[in-house]
Amino acid sequence: MSLKLRYFVWMALTVSLVSLAGFAIGLRPVNAAEPVVELDPSPLHLAAGISTDVDIWVRGLDGVSGLTSYSLTLEFAPDVLTINGVEGGDSPFDAIPDFNIDNSAGNVSITAVGSGSGIIGDQRIARLNLTALEKLQGKSFLKFATVDLNDIDGSQIPPQLREMPRWRLVTQWSESSPE
Repeated sequence: MSLKLRYFVWMALTVSLVSLAGFAIGLRPVNAAEPVVELDPSPLHLAAGISTDVDIWVRGLDGVSGLTSYSLTLEFAPDVLTINGVEGGDSPFDAIPDFNIDNSAGNVSITAVGSGSGIIGDQRIARLNLTALEKLQGKSFLKFATVDLNDIDGSQIPPQLREMPRWRLVTQWSESSPE
């Protein structure tokens, strides 16, 4: 066998084995878009002492076998914001999730397992209720410290996180317009 033919056969065999291995361990195609995790509305302008709801969305769950569970942690400036509570999102994540709010450290962790076989498309997975504090004028970024999304097989779905200032939450204490 000539050197060129041997090289071609070796490359074809290698590509085939790598493709088969990727299929066996459930790799997603390279061109599959990753779902986006984001907060809505954002940016949000609040006055001191005002409470509002902010939804956590996963958008673009197309091409995956369905979101069945998630775990995430959000960070914020505890001297500017306080998290009052966490509610469920839309079905199958409509039940109140497990959560831990630490307003002194400036983080909230949320974990939920949805009912059913998993969802695709766009999904509101949770809702936060928060309040702008009166004791300090400033800004706070609600940002994702960690995000784990899992499909029906228990495999992780790699999320794409929006960069700031998309998630910026601005608190404002005067009648002037925000920066």
